[in-house]
Amino acid sequence: MLDREAVLELIDLSRDTDPAMLDQIIVNFRESAPPLIFEIKLAYEENNSEKVEKAAHKLKGSAGMLGLLDLSQCAGEVMISARRHEQVDNKKYITDLTNIFNSSLAELSSFIKQHRN
Repeated sequence: MLDREAVLELIDLSRDTDPAMLDQIIVNFRESAPPLIFEIKLAYEENNSEKVEKAAHKLKGSAGMLGLLDLSQCAGEVMISARRHEQVDNKKYITDLTNIFNSSLAELSSFIKQHRN
């Protein structure tokens, strides 16, 4: 799910300042999010809850800035569970993060195409 108002604000800001800015932000996120998800996976394998929490926090913030509510929420759940040192189904979290990342980017791209002009 998208925070449509936040995305519309980004579109307006990009239109008012630098039309390529939003595209670059999305490219940066598309390139930085998968390594964060992989970092979370490795940290789970190492039983390093501090690393899980830090990577999930970064992912949560980046997703939230782009209005990617589902991804931000899922990353937030990972972050909180790591902070509490909870035993979780880490494979499910990684699968969920990956799937939500992919669907969120598709939804974001579609929404931007519809509202950019």
